[in-house]
Amino acid sequence: MNMLNKLNFAGLLFWLTVGYLFIFYHKPQVKMPILMPVKAVPAKKASKTQWPIIVPPVGGAKVVEAAMEFVKQEEGCRKTAYKDAGGIKTVGYGHVVMKKDKLFGKLTEAQMEALLRNDVLHAQQTVLRNVHINLNVNQLAALTSFTYNVGAGAFAKSSLLKAVNSGNVQNIRDSFLTFCTVKGREVRGLKVRRLAERELYFR
Repeated sequence: MNMLNKLNFAGLLFWLTVGYLFIFYHKPQVKMPILMPVKAVPAKKASKTQWPIIVPPVGGAKVVEAAMEFVKQEEGCRKTAYKDAGGIKTVGYGHVVMKKDKLFGKLTEAQMEALLRNDVLHAQQTVLRNVHINLNVNQLAALTSFTYNVGAGAFAKSSLLKAVNSGNVQNIRDSFLTFCTVKGREVRGLKVRRLAERELYFR
């Protein structure tokens, strides 16, 4: 190879090297996307209902269902408001009508069921707050029905509660029957109910 050819070859090699380096250092760089931490989406708040359902205590769900069925049998059902034996405005399965309820016309089965469940849960929690001994399902259901009927305040001051906490069987039997009157007069329906509650308690 003569001198001229060597110079041409060296020049060609030089420019090829320059071109390669230019392409290598100036090729477009692909940027990797930056992964941002995913924020947890908060759950939507439950819409407000007219009668919010209270979550039953542990082990209480079975009692709620048992008490609801028992109360349904004892109370009967009225879709429109009426006054009970004591002159108290009542509707559904023995629900005492309050001003905040805003009940109008005939209630649907779903509305009556919601009122009943809420009232039974309140009654059950009253029992659990005041009774200091272990209760089985039947005993708690019986006392829940009793409290549902006479009211939380009356149960908390009752001879039945004292008898239950003392464990005196005979006093418990007798105390169920002390709540069978309205305005001093014995009501047959109440006595039948107290007997049924007592029977359930000792079942």
